[in-house]
Amino acid sequence: MLAERGIHRSGGNKRLNPFLSEEQRAFLEAIPAAATSTAAISDAVRVLTREFTRRGKALAVRTGATWPQPFEDATIAHLQHNLGVDFRA
Repeated sequence: MLAERGIHRSGGNKRLNPFLSEEQRAFLEAIPAAATSTAAISDAVRVLTREFTRRGKALAVRTGATWPQPFEDATIAHLQHNLGVDFRA
């Protein structure tokens, strides 16, 4: 999220809030709580996976980078296999 805003920080992660946009903070606040059930954890991972992918692809386009599609595919397959959740749906 910091890269989206052109920020490169080398410090710790405790006080990042001032560096995030309103939209970024709103997304983080809207992430479902990862309760102790498998379904709740899967829901949270699904939201984070989709958002990371969406933001990463947009950043790759803006910076002229190549999105690592084979890595994304392998990661999604790994999550689906180990958590039994369809992350593309």
